[in-house]
Amino acid sequence: MSDLTLRQKLTLAAWLMKHIEKDIRKGQLNPEAVAEMTPGERLAAKFGGQLAAWVSMPQPSTRVSDHDKLAAWCRKHLPQALYQVERCRPETATALVDDVKRQGGWLDVESGEVIPVDGITTGDPSPRVDLEDCAGDVIMRAWPEIRETAGVMLALPAGEGDGPA
Repeated sequence: MSDLTLRQKLTLAAWLMKHIEKDIRKGQLNPEAVAEMTPGERLAAKFGGQLAAWVSMPQPSTRVSDHDKLAAWCRKHLPQALYQVERCRPETATALVDDVKRQGGWLDVESGEVIPVDGITTGDPSPRVDLEDCAGDVIMRAWPEIRETAGVMLALPAGEGDGPA
């Protein structure tokens, strides 16, 4: 990489990180993890019999993602939960987040209907990896055995404008 300028190296590193995050992590590995792992599960990742990391599948987080949409929703379904400035009260927002986590929406006790809550979203499930301090050493010792798989994982897209052809 010595023939590249620092700016080029930084740009290349940023593009590779984006490719790894978008195409490899989110496009391939996360869906595989969702199919294979149970939320709450925590598993050891070993290379050559040595622990390199702990991989877990946390529950997806549910949060208020759009306060304006939540306020509009509250205006329609829970007007008593609004402040004068048309914001949903924090305690109501917290309760609604809990309702969305638990049952997918707010339970209208009069109709018995569970109503989706605008402005509250649940993220996509995504595995979490907690590397051990020795992970780099463990992986490097196992490199001869994992090199081919790593090369396939890091293969860059060959489409027009996507990367090297």
